[in-house]
Amino acid sequence: MGMARDGRPGAPRGGLRQPRRTTAQLRVNAARVVGGLNPNAAVNDVILEAAKAEVRYRNGVTLPANAERLLADARREGARHSTDLARNLASANIDRPKGAAAHHIVAHGDSRAFPSQELLFGWGIAINDVDNGVYLPRFKKSIVTGMPDAIKHSVLHTGLYHLEVYARLVDIDQGAEHSQAGREALRGIKTQLLDGTFPYRSGDGA
Repeated sequence: MGMARDGRPGAPRGGLRQPRRTTAQLRVNAARVVGGLNPNAAVNDVILEAAKAEVRYRNGVTLPANAERLLADARREGARHSTDLARNLASANIDRPKGAAAHHIVAHGDSRAFPSQELLFGWGIAINDVDNGVYLPRFKKSIVTGMPDAIKHSVLHTGLYHLEVYARLVDIDQGAEHSQAGREALRGIKTQLLDGTFPYRSGDGA
């Protein structure tokens, strides 16, 4: 099993990865640890979740990972985060429109985004995860089909922008079990970036 560029485990070769233990061994161990629950049902749940995780991987959604590892990857010198994000967007069938740039909602290389990064990684969401990305018109004069109101990428990274992103995320509980709430907040920001209503300039939202 290889490693993808965003620090998540690489896709298994030849379909779903083989389990480390046989199903029979899983059932024996499950009988020891699940108490009064049905061990067969518990094992089936494990297998089903593994299959769901593989589908998420192939759709550009990063698997839960150690927060420190995600942090190290986000700040890794020489990383091609925009390329990796574009690849994950493509995996989710989101194509790059002509004249658009891949934008990280929680930025990867700006110290003003570090507090938001810590929240992101606490949910097990990598910097190049599809839910942390959106295509925006690259420059102030860029006209992109289907994005008449989207905020331009070249002017977006202001102090107010980073503060607003943090404000949308900070009240969500930490831990992988709350990752879906984190993802929903990122998607809400994405929607506002595309419709031009996300605050990033003084006076926005006043």
